[in-house]
Amino acid sequence: SIAFFSLYLAPRRSSLYNLQGPDHTNYFTGNFLDILSARTGEEHAKYREKYGSTLRFAGIAGAPVLNSTDPKVFNHVMKEAYDYPKPGMAARVLRIATGDGVVTAEGEAHKRHRRIMIPSLSAQAVKSMVPIFLEEGMELVDKMMEDAAEKDMAVGESAGEKKATRLETEGVDVKDWVGRATLDVMALAGFDYKSDSLQNKTNELYVAFVGLTDGFAPTLDSFKAIMWDFVPYFRTMKRRHEIPLTQGLAVSRRVGIELMEQKKQAVLGSASDQAVDKKDVQGRDILSLLVRANIAANLPESQKLSDEEALAQISNLLFAGYETSSTVLTWMFHRLSEDKAVQDKLREEICQIDTDMPTLDELNALPYLEAFVKESLRLDPPSPYANRECLKDEDFIPLAEPVIGRDGSVINEVRITKGTMVVLPLFNVNRSKFIYGEDAEEFRPERWLEDVTDSLNSIEAPYGHQASFISGPRACFGWRFAVAEMKAFLFVTLRRVQFEPIISHPEYEHITLIISRP
Repeated sequence: SIAFFSLYLAPRRSSLYNLQGPDHTNYFTGNFLDILSARTGEEHAKYREKYGSTLRFAGIAGAPVLNSTDPKVFNHVMKEAYDYPKPGMAARVLRIATGDGVVTAEGEAHKRHRRIMIPSLSAQAVKSMVPIFLEEGMELVDKMMEDAAEKDMAVGESAGEKKATRLETEGVDVKDWVGRATLDVMALAGFDYKSDSLQNKTNELYVAFVGLTDGFAPTLDSFKAIMWDFVPYFRTMKRRHEIPLTQGLAVSRRVGIELMEQKKQAVLGSASDQAVDKKDVQGRDILSLLVRANIAANLPESQKLSDEEALAQISNLLFAGYETSSTVLTWMFHRLSEDKAVQDKLREEICQIDTDMPTLDELNALPYLEAFVKESLRLDPPSPYANRECLKDEDFIPLAEPVIGRDGSVINEVRITKGTMVVLPLFNVNRSKFIYGEDAEEFRPERWLEDVTDSLNSIEAPYGHQASFISGPRACFGWRFAVAEMKAFLFVTLRRVQFEPIISHPEYEHITLIISRP
């Protein structure tokens, strides 16, 4: 009773108490169930409209949570990312699929992981991978066109004399085809491993990663997720959804061990029995570069990754490269099907290149393609939320958008204390009218061809003045790989394919299972 009473009073003692926000709807889960049960970003948009860009809502047992779409809050928290690590549940869930790799590492461990990983995804390394992106994109187009041709047959009479075809009524499952293609890309560019998922849907690696991503659904399901986080006993319970999850982990680990051993032998063999130098980084795939850098003779032992940590990078790369890229590309193709003018304009620009195998420099020189990619990532970010926990005894966070407190005062700075949870709804940050103007909700690639405003510059990010690849030391260092892959797929696809919505024009929404899937 004393413990519960203490938790109940926590928001009243908190430094966030003067911030406005919604009343808790459940004494135990606070406002979390409202957020989890609504569409992605929906509750946060309501909160912002009513209380301003920075507010507080109730977390577990009424503990106050800082929620903000303010660019200064975003910049501050992400710049100080090592003092704002992922909270327990987020780290535990990610660790299930990816192990103790760069995604879940914090502090000094994360710095060590980044130091080894970054060279393998540098601008120069990504340039050498573009032919793989283009070749796999061509294979993707072939498979989607085969699928379309099979469905392009009449299935019955529609209004009047016209007949509808399966292609018009069912369409092509772009998410499935693109997912298989991006897994093939990641396997080939990442590890020089041919997974052949486009040719064979029963390929064990593809089945494994479908099991991994689908298996997360019940793990993250509202109340169950909260109980799984706070009551360790729930984590020991075996549930039906864990079968594909467990099988996927086993396959991922076995393939990873085989690849790691092959790369070690190949790197040592190519060194002609001489010590491998840290500067001697050659090879087309990411894993070869990673292994070569990690076993370099001139790298101190304290900076090297253990075998388990190096193995975890394979799962990290596969999970991020497959799921993130396939989801964003699917949203891109959907946007094109809904906006013929944008699709035609993009195709016209792409067709000006007179080769089927452009370089990355040639793709980057296409302004409308660049604008389209930025706008798509802005409105359909791969990860819609960044949840962090403050480790500082006390911190003061400035606001770009002052808000009115509960006592009527103007708040220009927020004080938070150790243990406070911070939720940055990236989905809503990327739709902020303060940053992107009154048409922030509108899909308009042309905004990126106009002069960059001060408000756009207020977001400190590695790409495109947006929160999609996060920021600071926890920024996604694979963003160059992802953007180049997306541009290559769009280039190849739009030269041969036209996208149209199916007859029923269904409404698609973002469902958040770590990644924001359609």
